[in-house]
Amino acid sequence: MNFLAHYILASQIENSDFHIGAILPDIGRRAGFQLSKSVLPEAFPAQLELLMAGMDLHWFSDKHFHDSAFFWNGYNLWKDEIGFQISGVNRKFFLYHLLFEMWLDRILQEANPDAANAMYASLQNSNSELIRLFSLEILGDHTHKIQTTLSDFNQRKFVLDYTDDLRFSGIASGVFAHVTKQSQDPELRDLLSKSVLKMDRYSERILKDWALFSEKLIQDWNQSRNSKS
Repeated sequence: MNFLAHYILASQIENSDFHIGAILPDIGRRAGFQLSKSVLPEAFPAQLELLMAGMDLHWFSDKHFHDSAFFWNGYNLWKDEIGFQISGVNRKFFLYHLLFEMWLDRILQEANPDAANAMYASLQNSNSELIRLFSLEILGDHTHKIQTTLSDFNQRKFVLDYTDDLRFSGIASGVFAHVTKQSQDPELRDLLSKSVLKMDRYSERILKDWALFSEKLIQDWNQSRNSKS
């Protein structure tokens, strides 16, 4: 999932430490760290408990999302919409995957215009000392890449741009080119700006599927946490 979807799931708990934990694996990836349960210690300072709980929700959500009919339905909507027009593009699986995750954030933001601003406000209210502690003690991040990347994310606020067709397509094509190490294709960018507008005819359906998926996911996560306590 993309940033806003992770935040919305985490917003069940009104705590900025929990919220930042819920997006921290993606911030970490942007900073060059692959954060996963397998690379983090089981024991950690008590003050990091909510941060780590947010990360646990992130990993749980991503696993269940990518295994869900909800994900594959969204993936296939994009594949059906643009697949026949991008015969020369490599790594199409990643493209459809990326597009659905960004598009989901776009739909969620259009349904709740305050959500993205609430996310950024919560992240900006997070405890900088807590992030520094996590970076140093858990990751050995003496160059402060996590903090710098988080600050850049908060300043750029690019998730707000997802509701603009041209900005959506520019960000999507740019991320796709960067991750796949291909040159950014202006034709792909133009195609996506037209296609995302057409795809919005499915928005109501996606919102209904999201409501069912997210409710079940939170129930399952809470149960998994309770069973471990």
